[in-house]
Amino acid sequence: MRLVSILSACALAIGVTAAASTPHASASAPPDAHRAAVSAKAKATSVTLTMVTREVAAGAPITVDVKTTQAKGVKVFLQRTIGTKKAFTDIGKVKKNGASTVVGVPMGKYLFRLRAQKHGKTVAVSTPKLLFSYGDLTAAQYCARTEHTGFSGCDSDTISVGSNVFSYTNYGGAYESGPDGDPSVSAQKSSCRSLTLDYAVSNNAADDGVALAGVALAQETADLQSATVPARQVGSATFSISSPAWNLVLWTEGDDNGYAVAWRGTFSCYTSTGDR
Repeated sequence: MRLVSILSACALAIGVTAAASTPHASASAPPDAHRAAVSAKAKATSVTLTMVTREVAAGAPITVDVKTTQAKGVKVFLQRTIGTKKAFTDIGKVKKNGASTVVGVPMGKYLFRLRAQKHGKTVAVSTPKLLFSYGDLTAAQYCARTEHTGFSGCDSDTISVGSNVFSYTNYGGAYESGPDGDPSVSAQKSSCRSLTLDYAVSNNAADDGVALAGVALAQETADLQSATVPARQVGSATFSISSPAWNLVLWTEGDDNGYAVAWRGTFSCYTSTGDR
């Protein structure tokens, strides 16, 4: 009888130890709520926007590339900032994946983004991307801005060049200074990407010994660009602008009696003032 009691006690002790060392089956499995959150995150819609080009001419069509994940039942809209509050507003529906083209925008700087919609509700937006829309700004308009103190020689008139009459809006220059001379136009915070200009010296200057006229654009982040034209001819040049700070230099060579280089031109800028 005593032996049976001892054996029973040992069996009971072994059973208790086994139960204590065996983990509960549900403790190692993720809770239902956690599984649902993981599943929802894996299936969440996302949209990615790529601007095919960050610079366009004002009014020109804009092409974007769209990537959408978990796109079933989703509509994707392109948005841009509008008004003084720069609020994002839908401007058109685009493909859920691939390239889409939308109407252009006026001169300015804009933020674009994508908005994904499902069942009438916004389910995702993309990271905003910048776009610069460039329009024409004539040298006369640029010069007329009261905030611009970097312009010299703002005056519209005509001169005889060869057998033609040349209309100009600006003038400047120095005798035999070359492209390293003092600037006739100086910008510190330009919003422009190019300048196309025509330039010349008068027949009177040529009669007094001026042999040629020169123009050059010097800027902080690019190589010098320059051009020259013989007297009694009209020269043309297009300079690219990649820096907010640049100088336009004009000069003459040959015998000189203080004659200036007359010029007219058009800047391509994303602001109507020429400044960013």
